[in-house]
Amino acid sequence: MNGVLLVDKPVGITSHDVVEFVRKVFSVKAGHAGTLDPFATGLLVILLGEATKLSSYFTSQEKTYIATMQFGIRTDTLDITGKIKEKNNMIVEEKEIEECFKNLKGEIELDVPIFSAKKLRGKKLYEYARKGINIEIPKVKSIIYNIEIINFSYPYLEFKVQCSHGTYIRSLAEKIAESLSTVGLLSELRRIKSGFFDLKDAVALTDIREKSIIPVYRLFKNEIKVGRKAYKKILNGNLLVPQDIEDIIEIDTAFADFYKIWDDKVVFIYKRERDVFKYILKVETADECL
Repeated sequence: MNGVLLVDKPVGITSHDVVEFVRKVFSVKAGHAGTLDPFATGLLVILLGEATKLSSYFTSQEKTYIATMQFGIRTDTLDITGKIKEKNNMIVEEKEIEECFKNLKGEIELDVPIFSAKKLRGKKLYEYARKGINIEIPKVKSIIYNIEIINFSYPYLEFKVQCSHGTYIRSLAEKIAESLSTVGLLSELRRIKSGFFDLKDAVALTDIREKSIIPVYRLFKNEIKVGRKAYKKILNGNLLVPQDIEDIIEIDTAFADFYKIWDDKVVFIYKRERDVFKYILKVETADECL
């Protein structure tokens, strides 16, 4: 069983909880392609079996969220679950938010939330926070491809943001508030896209079935055809060079760098890296979910 399962994560559980649940249901190795905080909901891409070898690729894809933030209140966790640290009654106007969003597009720098699993000197940041140890907060660079207002009724702002992987939306909400000379927190967060995967194709955790799994070989449409001399390279998991290729069928824009090579009931997945093709994995289609 090698494939991708798109889950609509419910509120109140960790991404690891979802992975463990799926692992037990299908008795297979599993991982995810980008964590969601317990209070967040939405698309969680679960990788099963050999598909876990694609983790770094899927994790690095851009993400899209629908977020709601509340102005006038700040917590230690930067979200609705934390302890209140500051309040104010500063009124924010929609025009100010629009101007703020214009300035946010592109590469920005964000503070890593102190209550996060990001590691510093071998410890997770939340370990320092829980012990009251003051540290210099690490910063991360993120790219905001697009950010727009969905609805604004003070003190609540609902917005949609398309961003690079690893963007802390809690920190983004804090940055928005600071740029408007106030405080704020993230009250709701829902991931609606992860790369080319969409929430509308996800299933509830309670509804997962074997038929919900997308087989690895069905993810990729591009194909490579090779000659007999190159077949031994494929079996040994070696690189393929242009001279090995007899034909290339390119019809996939979603996963443009990935190609499959058919051999009866076995499919080999390769990834183009400049002028060569790197072996990634192989799967037997007879064992896939059809």
